[in-house]
Amino acid sequence: MRTETKLDMEALLESVLSGHPLDPETAAKVREEAEKITEEIRRRCGTVDVVELIREARE
Repeated sequence: MRTETKLDMEALLESVLSGHPLDPETAAKVREEAEKITEEIRRRCGTVDVVELIREARE
């Protein structure tokens, strides 16, 4: 059986590939899940100063 998350992911992929907009309900669920993932990464890793990393890499 397919999970709701998998169905949302498939709808998002279809939207990207077809160029058609994602329905508002699915878009809201995708944004909510992305925010949860972002917060979890920040909790585990902290905020990364990407600009500083790029400057260090150039040296």
